Amino acid sequence: MSKCVYLFPNKLDGDILRKYSGTYLVKPNLFTNITSEKGATTDPELILSVAEALKRSGSKPMVGECPAMASYARPDTVFDCLGIRRLCEKHDIELRVLDRDRPVRVEVPEGVVLKELWLPETVFQVDGIINLPKLKTHQLTTLTCAVKNLFGLQQGGSKANHHRRVANDPEATPRKTQHRRRRLV
Repeated sequence: MSKCVYLFPNKLDGDILRKYSGTYLVKPNLFTNITSEKGATTDPELILSVAEALKRSGSKPMVGECPAMASYARPDTVFDCLGIRRLCEKHDIELRVLDRDRPVRVEVPEGVVLKELWLPETVFQVDGIINLPKLKTHQLTTLTCAVKNLFGLQQGGSKANHHRRVANDPEATPRKTQHRRRRLV
């Protein structure tokens, strides 16, 4: 995997990581302590490969997540159970529990379901976010991809509250955003 991650940026306009060096938040999907082998979370080898590619290019990687599920009160348990803390310590990669950041309010005036979001301060301090989602099924969205993983940047109970607002109804989100899509077409 590390060879693929190493070669990929070189295929895009030279070494794109060198071109845009800085501090990058590597955002995996680590919402629970269920391992990647069971299909629930981002593979630690991918996280390490991306972080090491950033370091080779002169950038500073930072792995961060707002774990969900039963870990709202103890987000460190997810990092420890999945071996992410040990991996980051071994390879000198900063690890952030984003739930502990100062929350920053972001207004979404055109939002249909949400008019504001509260995101961790780190999101606004880094030069970019490298999204490492896990493709899987989901009760609300049927399928999770890149956007759903970034939904996970919301802190604490925000994610659960937003799920509640659409009553965990897989049809509610499309219905509530339908008029917005029409305006874009």
